[in-house]
Amino acid sequence: MMPRTGCIFCGSTPTTNEHVISRWAADVVNQDPRGIATDSRHARYADTDGERVELQEWGSKHIDFKGNCVCGKCNGGWMSGIESDARVVVTPMIQGAKNVVLDRDAQDIVATWLALKAIIERYSRSPIIPIRREWIDHFYEDRRPPSTWQIRLGWWVGQIVAHIAGGDFDVQIRHTLVPFPIKREAMVFTLGVGYFVGQVLGLDSQTNVPADSLLFKQIWPHPLLRLAASPIPVQDVLTWPPKRYLSDADIEKYSLDPTMQRR
Repeated sequence: MMPRTGCIFCGSTPTTNEHVISRWAADVVNQDPRGIATDSRHARYADTDGERVELQEWGSKHIDFKGNCVCGKCNGGWMSGIESDARVVVTPMIQGAKNVVLDRDAQDIVATWLALKAIIERYSRSPIIPIRREWIDHFYEDRRPPSTWQIRLGWWVGQIVAHIAGGDFDVQIRHTLVPFPIKREAMVFTLGVGYFVGQVLGLDSQTNVPADSLLFKQIWPHPLLRLAASPIPVQDVLTWPPKRYLSDADIEKYSLDPTMQRR
């Protein structure tokens, strides 16, 4: 993994701060009549001894999670373009608009934005939570998430209006040549802003981690990037929000275990 002193994407110095929850998204949330009751971040990951631990949880009245990990050229260049595109598509969902139609291009815009936030979130920690170098390189070169990642959207109705969670979880992979499931560690990142929820599953192989279709809408990978042998349901055009919403308790549970099924 590239040293913290250089940009995680291009290696340039010096580095600048990048917000996990974008400033424009925070501005939209600040207009929410519920107010910002708390920003909480929870994380569970495998430490050096293979034990799962949960990082500290805390509250704040300001959304200000940042990672000092990108250079000014990247931050103000191609990353700014990702933010500008996402702002147009995501703002209505943050505000709780109904029947938001997302075509294939809109889904890719949101998926790319969430993937960027998932990467930055790992660098907002102290100490930094490692992330695969090949994932960062792929994102920098293609400006889109790896095709093995899965990204989904949810609808959050609760008393708080901002939630960030990131960590790792175990996923079971089945192969026709292996009589038992193989356990692999994967990355999970969940971002809740207003009524919008986005969840990123960082996987290193084409594996379908089923999402509850009533709670989540799958938006990535792009259908052309999927393997026919392991289809992942992604619609060319979908309407947000899903049929059922996530409560405050739900979003915390799904943040720690994205394989959960409907309660």
